[in-house]
Amino acid sequence: MSSNALKIIKESLMIVTILVAASVLLAPALFLTSSSIERAHSYAKYKSLYVEVSFDAQDLKDPSKVKRKPVGSGSGFVYDLDGHYFLVTNRHVCEAGGVKYCKGISNPEIKFVNYSNKSLSFQDFFISEKTDICYVSLDKDQALSLADPFEGASSSPYGEEVFAVGHPGGRGDAVTTNGVYVSEGNQVYLGNVETATRTCPDETKEQYEKRIDDYIEKVKKEGTVEDLFYYKSISTTIPIYSGNSGGAMFNSSGKLVGISTFTIGSAPHGYGVHVVELDLELKKFIEWRKR
Repeated sequence: MSSNALKIIKESLMIVTILVAASVLLAPALFLTSSSIERAHSYAKYKSLYVEVSFDAQDLKDPSKVKRKPVGSGSGFVYDLDGHYFLVTNRHVCEAGGVKYCKGISNPEIKFVNYSNKSLSFQDFFISEKTDICYVSLDKDQALSLADPFEGASSSPYGEEVFAVGHPGGRGDAVTTNGVYVSEGNQVYLGNVETATRTCPDETKEQYEKRIDDYIEKVKKEGTVEDLFYYKSISTTIPIYSGNSGGAMFNSSGKLVGISTFTIGSAPHGYGVHVVELDLELKKFIEWRKR
């Protein structure tokens, strides 16, 4: 056998060895990635809630007639904060993207529905003025009858695998997606200005602009925009689809890291309210209730 042939054989064996070694090293990582989302979906199925919002709305042609209308939907979950139980979603879900501020709209009701179609409805719920959070306080028996609760994560290192669970397709099975925890930062939330950007059916352009201007004046009197509307957020590589809003973002240990809130453009980049902000909001509520 010529020296050239031996050289070719040696090089071929070296390439094969490298490929085999690479497959051995990469296979577990690929397996973990594919199996982790399956485990996360099975785990989150019993924790994710579909959220439906309805209002009494006047008939535009006959204002004397009022009908109950479903006007928005999203996702939610049960949260356990030191033995205090809450149903949580986004504020913009509770307010149906601004429909709440339309003329002729009244008596909002929010319904949380679990995987077996059991539901709880509430007309009394709380919204955060500073962050995109809406929540309902309930007792332990009510909470556990609807879903297994999430607990908050103490910390989440950058680069950690995280998951989002929600109902982008509406009522039905929850959908779980995964990505990477990218960073933390400050997000600006413009409260009613942001959620009221949808022009109401019977509202003129002038009325809409006045409503926004009036709210901005109110903000100026109460404090600076920076004081009122900056909150801690998280950034992930998880795409957030319509219907995912208000759903849980959690890590591989099943601990809550944030609330799915929005995405920008078509890039797979999802933002959420940091769990720290949720804890601060709920602790304020617990203290207020003790008074």
